[in-house]
Amino acid sequence: MFPAKLLLFYLQSITFISAATFDFSVVYRLPHDVRGHQFPAGREISETLGNATEIAVDQKVPIVLRSFDVSFAKNLRVLVMNNCGINEIEVGSFKNLPETVEHLNITGNPLKAIRDGIFNYLTIEVLNLSSNKLATISSGAFDSMPNLTRIILDYNELTSYAIWFQDCPNLVSISAQYNFIQYIPPNIFEKLSSHKLKVHFSYNKINIIHQDLFNVEEFAELYLDHNDMTEFDLDVSKISGTFSLEHNHIECLSDEFIRNDLKKVQKLDLRENPINCTCYEGLVKIKNLAVSPTNCTSKV
Repeated sequence: MFPAKLLLFYLQSITFISAATFDFSVVYRLPHDVRGHQFPAGREISETLGNATEIAVDQKVPIVLRSFDVSFAKNLRVLVMNNCGINEIEVGSFKNLPETVEHLNITGNPLKAIRDGIFNYLTIEVLNLSSNKLATISSGAFDSMPNLTRIILDYNELTSYAIWFQDCPNLVSISAQYNFIQYIPPNIFEKLSSHKLKVHFSYNKINIIHQDLFNVEEFAELYLDHNDMTEFDLDVSKISGTFSLEHNHIECLSDEFIRNDLKKVQKLDLRENPINCTCYEGLVKIKNLAVSPTNCTSKV
């Protein structure tokens, strides 16, 4: 039997790898070998496991994660903890994570909250926290992650979004799709003002956007589709790529917005909005705009 609060992969300071054992079963991969190799729980850590480039937990037991020391794996690049029953991660759990790790996947767990001190100062590039039960994320939970380029928070239970990403100089991609977010605070990207961002907030409950959201160097992509906005009349001159407002409740865009704010946008997607016929007649003439109102006879 495992205790209620397991110490996952707890390793004492050791001289020889063979002196420590894993508490969990894992599947690991080696360089130039696509096969997965099984490592049963309780065995001594082998030299082969120490050469792994990917380690995935392969055991489902409800746990509170307190320590995850895989510092013996000097070539580790990918760490996967999907569908393994993690319901809480304590501060400092990844303090001994090797700096070689680029991808950290923690998905499909009953994990409800992320606090400060869990991921701060890690050198990973991609953090995937999708398909958990996250309802609360501390505003500084992802500060000071110097190599972070992409974070994925899709398919969780977030109702608000107030994550600042201070001292994340390489971050370019933020995805929080399929949540229940209703409100995005003004200036939420002020710590990323010099970045060129790809932001995906599709499939939420957002009903209003503030102009200060656009105080960044550039949006390479901005997806606000499948939300609850009834109007949109903000300066989008910072958007250079695709801007999606598909499937909201927008009836029209102002003439000024159409004339002045769509010059840089490669594509504005307004499909599946209740665009009125008068507005549609002007919108359909814009080559970089997709619109398909259901209350008019003509279609694009």
